[in-house]
Amino acid sequence: MFRKTRPTARVGALALGAFAALALVACGGGDSNNDATAAPTQAAGGDATTVQVTLGAPSELELEAAPASVPAGAVTFEVENAGALLHELVVIKSDQAVADLPAANAAADLSALDVAGDATDIQPGASDTLKVDLEAGTYILLCNIPGHYMSMNTTFTVE
Repeated sequence: MFRKTRPTARVGALALGAFAALALVACGGGDSNNDATAAPTQAAGGDATTVQVTLGAPSELELEAAPASVPAGAVTFEVENAGALLHELVVIKSDQAVADLPAANAAADLSALDVAGDATDIQPGASDTLKVDLEAGTYILLCNIPGHYMSMNTTFTVE
């Protein structure tokens, strides 16, 4: 004897299958671009250049920024703490090497530096946005949590 299936059960199963296929297509094929040579992108309205900053990845005491160079003017740093520890982003205008920055208590002495802006106390898994107006020059991006700045830094150029 054959068992009859109700049409609503078949329709439900087909709908579920279609939904699963659509979810796979929507989630797959993304192009994550963490290349520091990536071209700057304009934020909504075309007023600011956006820089993606990742703190705490690929390892806990690393900082990555893309692109590594932007035109002078309004810059929006979209900062993500991908690590397991508290981090921050400090933007310092300086031609010095990080090792040559004045330091106190295992952190850069910000009172003696030209700080353009900062996003502090970014919890693990959280994000923040820092908007600054930068003139042409060399900058250092760093996490200034005590003990972090010597490892978590990168040079950043504004043209």
